[in-house]
Amino acid sequence: MDKRTALTLTRQTRLYLPLGSEPEQDHPAHENRWHAWGEIRPWATYVMIETSVKGCVDPLVGYLLDIRTMDRFLVSACRDVQRHIAWPTDNRDRAWGSLQNFAACVWNNLEIVYSRASDSKLPLQLTQMVWRLTPQMAITLGHKKPHCYGQHFISKVGDMNTDPEHDQAQTEPHTHNEKLPVTQSMTMQYEFAAAHRLHCASWTEAENRDAFGKCNHPSGHGHNYLLEVTVGWPNVSGNTKVPNPSPYENLPQFVNPIVHTHVLNKLDHRFLNLDVEEFRELNPTVENIAQVIFDWLDQVIPAELQLRSVKIYETAKTWAEVQRVY
Repeated sequence: MDKRTALTLTRQTRLYLPLGSEPEQDHPAHENRWHAWGEIRPWATYVMIETSVKGCVDPLVGYLLDIRTMDRFLVSACRDVQRHIAWPTDNRDRAWGSLQNFAACVWNNLEIVYSRASDSKLPLQLTQMVWRLTPQMAITLGHKKPHCYGQHFISKVGDMNTDPEHDQAQTEPHTHNEKLPVTQSMTMQYEFAAAHRLHCASWTEAENRDAFGKCNHPSGHGHNYLLEVTVGWPNVSGNTKVPNPSPYENLPQFVNPIVHTHVLNKLDHRFLNLDVEEFRELNPTVENIAQVIFDWLDQVIPAELQLRSVKIYETAKTWAEVQRVY
């Protein structure tokens, strides 16, 4: 099986932006909670923005990036842009234009910050930003085209791709007669509860507390994890308009026992550091948990199917996804 995978870490940051002549609230960026942003203002701009980053996980720490750093980057970018954006309230079209302009400016600021934060040994790239305006509407900015960076496949940003053939393939427009394959997949959602402790044995107690905060408590802590498993099947018929039917008459009934046997039974109501062999040495961060689950399932999903991705939510604000790259 193709072992090329890309890991994405997504963080939802919540903050308050003052409107008009309201004074700017100087709250610490790590306070990613509604109550941290001052008194309740029913008509104020309360913002939920998700940022997604792809890259390499630090083999010692288990982080792709500290989510507190992601919060700090986003809050700083929003505050910087907000100082230079006028928020019109008398014209709906002008207001919508300001929202789009605001989102684009924040994205540009974040791209600069993340490019500076990227390390040659542990490269990372900002791939998507989603601003949740309402439960039904969002502004999304991002890069979707695949790009090979080091040993990990991540999204292409700007002109960072140095592969001429890849650039040519990505910039050539699709013709009307070009045959594009149709694929089909199915995503199933599961839940499990587990405890863990984030800790590096080679570090001092002070270093661990500084890196992991409350997550380093000796007794550990727990999460109600949400797991999404996506499987698909290839288009072997050559029909570019209609995907093949599932190779199994009842695909959920076939996949569910695999997930229960090889994932849920191993993780549910366990202390990951002590009860799961893979995490006795490996730090059980959400990034590492996603990769371990992907590897488990990739060994047992039959050849007629293909594991497309594993996404795991540690909280409603933080999740990681491992995707197969083609």
